[in-house]
Amino acid sequence: MNTPSSGFSLIELMVVVAIIGILSSIALPAYSAYQARSKLAAGMAESAALRTLAEDTLNSGAVIGSEADLPGITRNSQHCIFTASFAADGAGRLACAIQNAPPSVSNATLVWARTAQGDWACSATAVSQAHLLPQGCPAQRAP
Repeated sequence: MNTPSSGFSLIELMVVVAIIGILSSIALPAYSAYQARSKLAAGMAESAALRTLAEDTLNSGAVIGSEADLPGITRNSQHCIFTASFAADGAGRLACAIQNAPPSVSNATLVWARTAQGDWACSATAVSQAHLLPQGCPAQRAP
C-alpha cells in the first residue's frame, strides 16, 4: 500500500514564489504612485487653504509682501514649505514646495498664481508624470 506524501513538492513551491513575485512587481510601483499622488493632493489642499486666506487678506486692502504677511500661517507644514509674493495690485503667487515626498515628486512645487483681477491658476513644476498631478491643478504640466 502506498503511503500518501505529506507537504508540497518543489514545483508547487516554485509556482507560489513566482506568483508572489509577479504580484509584488505590480503592486510596489502602484503603491509608490499612490504615495506620490497623495502627497501632491495634500500639498494642493494645504495651499488652497492658504490661497483662501491670501484672497481674504488682499480683499481687506492689505498688501502681502511675503508669507509672513499672512496672519495665522506657519512657513512649513507637514507637506509644504510655503512662499508668497504679491504686488500692490494683488497680482502674485503662492508656492508650495513639496517636502517629505517620494522620489518621483521630491522636487515638485505647486504654484497658485493670481492676476490683478483676482483670477487664480494652478501650475506644477518638477512633476515628470502627468497622472500624478491633482485634478485641480491642470494648468501647467512641467516635464
